[in-house]
Amino acid sequence: MTPVEYKDVPSLNLWMRDSNVTFAVRKQDIILMRIDQLVEDYHTAGLDLPRQSLILCDLFLTIDFWVKSLHSGNKKCEKGRYPAMMNLFAAIVKLLKLAFVVQTDVELSNALKEFVGLGMSAGGHVTDQSAPMKPFSDDERARYRVWFKDTLAYQVPWWENSRSLKRELAWSYRGYVEMKRGMEMGGQTPSYSGFIMTLDRELYMTKQDKAEFRFHSSYTSGARVMMAGTILIRSGRILGIRTDSGHYKPGQHNMTAFLWALLMFGVPLSPIAILNHEEKFITTADKFLSDHNKWSKFLEGHEQEIEKLRDAKGASGFQNRDMFRKGDDLQGTPMKPMIDNPYDETAAAS
Repeated sequence: MTPVEYKDVPSLNLWMRDSNVTFAVRKQDIILMRIDQLVEDYHTAGLDLPRQSLILCDLFLTIDFWVKSLHSGNKKCEKGRYPAMMNLFAAIVKLLKLAFVVQTDVELSNALKEFVGLGMSAGGHVTDQSAPMKPFSDDERARYRVWFKDTLAYQVPWWENSRSLKRELAWSYRGYVEMKRGMEMGGQTPSYSGFIMTLDRELYMTKQDKAEFRFHSSYTSGARVMMAGTILIRSGRILGIRTDSGHYKPGQHNMTAFLWALLMFGVPLSPIAILNHEEKFITTADKFLSDHNKWSKFLEGHEQEIEKLRDAKGASGFQNRDMFRKGDDLQGTPMKPMIDNPYDETAAAS
């Protein structure tokens, strides 16, 4: 049965019917299960439009990840669900255009990147120029990626000289570097490793060392990310997150968007400690999300981000960012949509 075009987010029952695939086990697709939960949450929110708008943002990012996972060969993502997934995505796009008061797909993509994204600070640009920053090659970055299976984090053994591609349970102590930073930030927490998450919800973690000119900006050559800081992972279990990136200076809304992604990967939030940039314990991740998963919090964070980026444009390193192949997203240059041609169903039909 070909699902009809949705004018709004469908009910959970209708969505599950339209996205059903014969003989496919729904619970095996953890991303799909998260989409199901968000569809249910959307209707539970009732007439709370700010809450619904935030859920739409999460749905947009989650469907984006599902589609890219399908195209990259993830066998858990059944291509038979693709037509329903794109119909749901189209309805979300229409609703988000109203929420962000934009008209085109590219404008919406940019608006979302600015709303949940994290640009470089003035200090980050200055450091990258004076150090200078060394960008990771595509091969290096691929080896630093963190993968998830059954709620646990895995990496290929980048810490060894071998070229093995066999994924092992991740341990953040392998990326720990003892370092001294300014009074505002303090040193790196023992056993924590530097990490970033891209706007595509790809998580990367490795050793960052000023002596080797490797910083948070090295992963994406200074382009906008979703989250940056340090993280504690033991035997694949995420146990702590700290917002101590001087290059990006994440806000509370960036932490919220990062926790959205962890939920998509099936990671339990209650065991995770949230630390601020000064290494002070704030709360657990589940309580943090409950307190900060609000449209008003994102608006506050967005205003702070705009001010930070305004200051960054005056930094000497910003003016010379081309030498590091840095993206120009801080100037608002049009960027491609998060899903290439999202209404072309033939892309996943083969």
